[in-house]
Amino acid sequence: MKVEVITVSDTQLTSELPDVEAKYAGRAVHSINVELSCMITVAEVEDLVADALWGSMSRSDVVLVIG
Repeated sequence: MKVEVITVSDTQLTSELPDVEAKYAGRAVHSINVELSCMITVAEVEDLVADALWGSMSRSDVVLVIG
């Protein structure tokens, strides 16, 4: 099973702060021995989020959206 994590956040794209939520999600996925195939961050723009979702859904079995 392949899992992708999408973080929706304008702040993460412009901040020097680490993306703690995505790291937590990644560790949680790894802890249950599931393949984490991709982690991406997109701006809070409807079209960008939709494009990211469609792409992730075409490649993966599970898509986690956080932010």
